[in-house]
Amino acid sequence: MVAVDSIKEGKRLIASHSLSAKIRFLFLVDKAVFSVLNELWQEDLDDSHTYCSGALMLQSELPGDRKGKKFMAGDSTLMADKFKLGTYYLDDMYFLELTAYLSLPSPWLCADWGKTGIVSCSIVVVFCLCIFVLLFWNNRKKNNDDEAADPDDFVIRISENKYQIGGVLFDEEACTLTFGDQSVVRCSMQPYKLLSAFVHAKSHFLSNNRIVEVCGWSLENININQNRRVTVSLLRKLLDTEKSHVIIESGQNEQKEQGFYMLIEK
Repeated sequence: MVAVDSIKEGKRLIASHSLSAKIRFLFLVDKAVFSVLNELWQEDLDDSHTYCSGALMLQSELPGDRKGKKFMAGDSTLMADKFKLGTYYLDDMYFLELTAYLSLPSPWLCADWGKTGIVSCSIVVVFCLCIFVLLFWNNRKKNNDDEAADPDDFVIRISENKYQIGGVLFDEEACTLTFGDQSVVRCSMQPYKLLSAFVHAKSHFLSNNRIVEVCGWSLENININQNRRVTVSLLRKLLDTEKSHVIIESGQNEQKEQGFYMLIEK
């Protein structure tokens, strides 16, 4: 009992026995005093701790009052454990138990933005973030440029529908090839389809089956292999390796598919 009383004594707000007796009397006479107490506390908070909100709850267990009474003042939504500031006693007999609740504002509201130090720190942080974003963007752009400028890719897009392939300019829209000596050759349909497919294909490789699809042949055609050889031969002749330095060679891709590569003559 002594230990319990010692704990309660430490939580007594008013040390004077005469004052605590007067407070108990006031609550017996007029319950509105409790609301005034909360208003005075809120005024004190507004003066010294801007943006703080408080609430009070009084549990009265006066002698002769078996049920006890509970009074609340302030914002009732604050009366939760996460806002609980502490429990105190207003009288020397521990009949009036007062629980205080306090809501603290966001640090952004508490900060004095007029101070030079805070403004300077904010500018430094924003500046550092800008540098980080610029470095990230520059590094990403550099990587994209490196990928676009792959030295192994000899097909260079000049403009929409125009591609430089070695020593020849391929106009995909006009279906023409322009060589270095300014001679222009018009592509026939099947070699044109094949060349266009080579230009856009990954690693400029076309499998035998892909060539069949590009040329629109039926897989049931018994002359399909002959047709493929003839079309590839026509494309080789059209490209004129001596002028363009572009060659079409048979080969195998990473998936072990048989087909043809479009390459630059070394």
